[in-house]
Amino acid sequence: MTIAALLIVALSTFMHAGWNLLVKHGGDESVFLRRMMIVHGVAGLLPFVVAEFLLDPLVPTAWPFFLGSGACCGVYLLGLDRGYRATDFTVVYPVARAMPVLLVAVVEIPMGRVPTDPGWIGLILVAIGCVLAPLTSFGGFHPRAYLNRAVVWIVLAGLGTVGYSLIDNAAASSLDELDGLIPALRYGYWYFFVSAIIYLALARCVVGPPADDRSIGWLRPSFAAAMCFVGYSLIIWVYQDTEQVSYVVACRQFSIVIGVVAAFVIFRERGVFVRVTAAVLITSGMLVIAAWGQ
Repeated sequence: MTIAALLIVALSTFMHAGWNLLVKHGGDESVFLRRMMIVHGVAGLLPFVVAEFLLDPLVPTAWPFFLGSGACCGVYLLGLDRGYRATDFTVVYPVARAMPVLLVAVVEIPMGRVPTDPGWIGLILVAIGCVLAPLTSFGGFHPRAYLNRAVVWIVLAGLGTVGYSLIDNAAASSLDELDGLIPALRYGYWYFFVSAIIYLALARCVVGPPADDRSIGWLRPSFAAAMCFVGYSLIIWVYQDTEQVSYVVACRQFSIVIGVVAAFVIFRERGVFVRVTAAVLITSGMLVIAAWGQ
């Protein structure tokens, strides 16, 4: 990855951690996420439909990517929704973000995109850091720390991340029309439009009708929606010039560092020493990938 790509990914990670913190801190998680996805779908519909007529339309071959990736993101959002309701931010967020790091790398091997030796070292450092992040002490490392009622939803969120990361990288690599920031933003909107439909349908089936939590309002979900949309559109932009998607997925995990530090301040959570160690490992892995992962 180039330095420019790494800086774009870093900016995206601040946005990603920011909207997740807003979801967890914003009241009823289900209500917040539903309003956030409604804003995604409604606010951008008119301008992005007009863009399809005024600009060169995204080719029909892009729609399978929208649908597949959006479905995976809808599953990811449902996993976050249920996971955040079941346990702490510093359990759900790091573990859900950790699992895709090595899974994406393993899935890419049959495709002929094998990480270099330094690339593997960086990926493993990131994964170890993500695994340590939920702990409150080194002595607390035990399968019981991860096997709780939220584990199914955390795994679901992680698998959703693997799915949309691979599909969106394939779209960015194979579609000539997806070249530049503006096409990435257009792709990002339609991707989230499909995600909103899938998530709202799944949430209706799994959770039931949304509660009436007037304390949430629409301002914070709208702000979260904007960060989510712009942050991931930047990642799609980076995918256009980055062959190794597993490196991008790994570097996105810097959001764990941001989230863990913010969680100490906002949620007063425990485990400063072990989580600082996790943050150092994640950052070191990112630097190894950036410097020697090509």
